[in-house]
Amino acid sequence: MITNLNDLLAKASSPAQSQMVKRTGEWTYEDASGNIVTETFEVWVMKDIPFAAQERIYLGDEEFPDAGSMCRGISERLRFGENGQQKMSYQQAAEMPASLATALFMVITDYNTEQRKKLEAQKSGADQAKE
Repeated sequence: MITNLNDLLAKASSPAQSQMVKRTGEWTYEDASGNIVTETFEVWVMKDIPFAAQERIYLGDEEFPDAGSMCRGISERLRFGENGQQKMSYQQAAEMPASLATALFMVITDYNTEQRKKLEAQKSGADQAKE
C-alpha cells in the first residue's frame, strides 16, 4: 500500500501512464455524388491523460466555450499521424462533420469499454484468488 504522496505521484507519472495505443475506426458518409462511402482510419488513443485535461473535457474551456464534451474528448484523447504526433484542436473537432466526430468518439468509447472489461476481469480474478 502506498502511503507517501511522493511515491503515489511517482507511480502516476510512470511511462506506462503516458503511452498511446493505435486503434482503427470506420467513418461512413455520403459523398458529393450521393454515394455512401466508408473510410477506414487509424488514430492513437491516449491511455491516460492529465487530470486537468479530463476536467476540460467535462467542464469546458474558456477559450473555446462552444466546443462540447465530445469535441474536447476527441482533442484531448486522440492523436493522429504516423507516430501520434498530431493533436486536433477544439475548433477543428467542433467544425468537423458530425458523422466523423461520431466515428472518432466511438474509437475512444470502444477503447474505454475494452479497458473497463480488462480491469473488471483482473479484479474478478484477484477476488477469486483471495477466496
